[in-house]
Amino acid sequence: MAEEMYRNVDAHGLEKLVTALFVHAGLTEHDAAFMGECLTYADRRGIHSHGVRWAPRYVASLASGHLNAKAVAKVVVERGATAIVDGEKGVGHIAVKFAMDIAIRKAKEFGNATVGIRNNSHCGAVAYYAQQAADAGCIGFAATTGGTMIAPWGGLDRRVGLNPISWAAPTGKGFTYNLDMAPSIVAGSKIEMARDRGEPISPDWAYDAEGNPTSDP
Repeated sequence: MAEEMYRNVDAHGLEKLVTALFVHAGLTEHDAAFMGECLTYADRRGIHSHGVRWAPRYVASLASGHLNAKAVAKVVVERGATAIVDGEKGVGHIAVKFAMDIAIRKAKEFGNATVGIRNNSHCGAVAYYAQQAADAGCIGFAATTGGTMIAPWGGLDRRVGLNPISWAAPTGKGFTYNLDMAPSIVAGSKIEMARDRGEPISPDWAYDAEGNPTSDP
């Protein structure tokens, strides 16, 4: 079944296809091209849980009006090394890249910077944005909130958010260091992927309603 659902494709061609999807969904050529780059970046890194598989969801959310195709991220508060960006409820990736660009500029001026975002949405793999900073010669940190999906140790109910973080830094040796993680054992999307493939999951990934380890996605 998995072989029927997945195939190898050319990354550049896939990026162009995803770009075209977002143009059709109402994004500008510039923003659509960025989405093509950002989603295929995740797949090229092996983070398929946050890659192109999300494109249909974003496009559907744009079509329904849940996401604002005309959103233009903007700075609404700015003081010294800090700023707040309003994402206008658009595609989350676009506002986060915009915010990191500002953070990089401010860090080079002040030595460090912090930029927050409001009215935003799912932004994919946060490793991309931390990597932005590392590629610019800075130490980057990117984080976002996530749905309450994790039971605390010894608990049954979902109480802890899937709040991913990423640190990235240049090494001066021709490569960068990038740590991309979350408080969960595995990304929730990986459980969805196993369900879609009809495959069991590792029993240490999730609990059932009674708090027992389960292999049923």
